[in-house]
Amino acid sequence: MRSYKIEIKPTKEQILKIENTSNICRFIYNEMIATNELLYSMNKLIGSDNKFMGANDFSKYINNKLSKISTMTWIKTANSKAIKQAMVNCEKVFKKFFKKEAGFP
Repeated sequence: MRSYKIEIKPTKEQILKIENTSNICRFIYNEMIATNELLYSMNKLIGSDNKFMGANDFSKYINNKLSKISTMTWIKTANSKAIKQAMVNCEKVFKKFFKKEAGFP
């Protein structure tokens, strides 16, 4: 096995794009946690089996509801694959929570 050490030197524009993408992914992750926390508490009250919103459903929610709001159009400026990966990571955390392998995110 070999390993290579690579150093990148992004330009100022690239640094801004990287920071923008990471901030949007953090927002999406936190928004998904907040939405699922609300769904979890509501479903707990009514006794429903639907425990949380997965990555695909949340992606539809973001594309159809949140990004249509005029103040939320900045979400579309980030790379869609990075946003999707943030959603998938959040879904994994919730699956571990419901399997009782981890605490509430």
